[in-house]
Amino acid sequence: MVGWNKSLGLFGIVLIGIIFFSSCINAQELSLNVVLDNQGGAIVLGIADANPDIAGIDFENKSLSGFTQDLTIKQGANWIFNLNSSQLYDDYYVRISLPVTAKLLSYSGTPVISSDQGLLVLEFSGKDGLNVNLVYTLEDIPVQVNWMNVIVIVILILLIAAVIILFLRTRKGKKEVLVKRVIKKKESKLASIRRILNQRENLIIDILIKEGRRSTQGRLQKLSEIPKASFSRHLSNLAKKGIIIKEGSGKLNVVKLIVR
Repeated sequence: MVGWNKSLGLFGIVLIGIIFFSSCINAQELSLNVVLDNQGGAIVLGIADANPDIAGIDFENKSLSGFTQDLTIKQGANWIFNLNSSQLYDDYYVRISLPVTAKLLSYSGTPVISSDQGLLVLEFSGKDGLNVNLVYTLEDIPVQVNWMNVIVIVILILLIAAVIILFLRTRKGKKEVLVKRVIKKKESKLASIRRILNQRENLIIDILIKEGRRSTQGRLQKLSEIPKASFSRHLSNLAKKGIIIKEGSGKLNVVKLIVR
């Protein structure tokens, strides 16, 4: 009788162990990491013993991954996040990271709330059916002006403008110097020619310059008061040297100063 009781007790212990071991083997678990962006999109990564059937999320070899916008809806200024599954779990864990500008308004259950690198984080855990809900809004980030950067940019713009102005002035100055050199060169040519002319020939050139570089032969002879015979000879000499040209005939001859 004692042996029978011992055998029955041993059988009971083995049976309880088998039941406990079976329950451990068949335990359904779920672990998810969800990151929400400011457009309502959700990046989901995790592992699960059974597929929770989350829209837009792939399940393969007990791994969950993907991006979906089916978990959030927008009502006015508020975003509503729902993560539900009819699959029963002995244990589930869900970690949700909200956008940087998120302000939490309400949530289901009693999650652990913390902050991770500026992100608001909610951690849900439980068992049986997965049912995680929360409501949040996104606040506008005030624009912060870095006045030091603004000052640096303004200084750079002014420096660039000053360089451009200096370049244009230098270029203009070079052009003016070049024009003056050309004019001086041309004036120097006439001046050098006049050094080899006699007094009367220089007088004729002076009168032509005063007359606008051209005059009739008769008027030119009258203004110079040079005798006609000598005057004609001086004109011929000037023409041979390429200083003047004569057009027409007789007293109507027009004398032009062509050297500048």
